[in-house]
Amino acid sequence: MKAYHIPILFGIVFAGAAFVVPFHAETIANYFITEENKLLLPDLATFLGGIMTPLLSTASFLLLFAAILMQREELELQRNELASTREVFKEQHNTQEYQRFENTFFHMVELYREIVYNMNVIGRVGRDCFEGFRIEYTSIYYGKKNPPGNIAPSELDKTYDLPKEYVYLELAYKEFYDKRQPHISHYFRVLYRTIKIVDDADFLTHEDKNNYIGILKDQLSSDELVLLFYEGLFGYSFFRPLISKYDILHGIDSKLLVREENKTMYDDRK
Repeated sequence: MKAYHIPILFGIVFAGAAFVVPFHAETIANYFITEENKLLLPDLATFLGGIMTPLLSTASFLLLFAAILMQREELELQRNELASTREVFKEQHNTQEYQRFENTFFHMVELYREIVYNMNVIGRVGRDCFEGFRIEYTSIYYGKKNPPGNIAPSELDKTYDLPKEYVYLELAYKEFYDKRQPHISHYFRVLYRTIKIVDDADFLTHEDKNNYIGILKDQLSSDELVLLFYEGLFGYSFFRPLISKYDILHGIDSKLLVREENKTMYDDRK
């Protein structure tokens, strides 16, 4: 039974009484009056006839109260319906947003693969170029560390407070990047943007984000991870936080680094 059923029921009873009692006042009075107090019959009949207004007022109040309860229930139903509608729209929006995200993400992954596939430099093609980059960077590093003469002070001024190993690695990477920028800058931008798209997807759980990043990580070769390692240290400053956040360098072969000891530098340099 709904909440408004009770006031409706009593309202009907009082309204019925308001119409029945006045017209049968004398009959009702005769039922209650005995031979001893017949003199009270006119007064009782008058009283019964006069209660029509209070009964109608009470019935009106009860029915009005029932109407308010009914209206409140209807409003509650409408509110629930609107809430359900909003949830449907939200789910549809999330579905569309998710589809847009996936389309963009896999497009970026495909773009990354095309860049790697079409790379042609230092006598190498495709993914094999990154082995050449690694060897070239290592060669520049040892050239910086063991030059024919001392390193010019002007080259060291800005990094005088870093350990020498950082100095040699950073100077070597700067020279390497300046030389190979036409070949690797676009590669790094696409790689960064692909990871950033996943990181900015607020509707994804952390587990979902790691799964998508895992798809991208599976595309990276061992030599690419080495290059990304040094890019995180000395290259694009916004890249390093994402590299660490999603543990992209997990599983890197430290033997392929310029020196194996370099692996600890990534954890030390904040």
